[in-house]
Amino acid sequence: MTSDRKNPGVAFWATVVVVVVLVYLASFVGIVTLDTVDMVPGWFYPALKWIYAPCLWLLHVLSK
Repeated sequence: MTSDRKNPGVAFWATVVVVVVLVYLASFVGIVTLDTVDMVPGWFYPALKWIYAPCLWLLHVLSK
């Protein structure tokens, strides 16, 4: 029994990448919002600095 399904194309993977990037950026905005109202525990900051290093770098570059 063979399957006639096609593999996902370029449009599918481009959509996946765009959705992942948008969710990543939205989560960064959420963390910044939570941080402004002091709802992020101090022990979580090292992980946040690692997870959001690209966003922090971009903010640093754009603020010059």
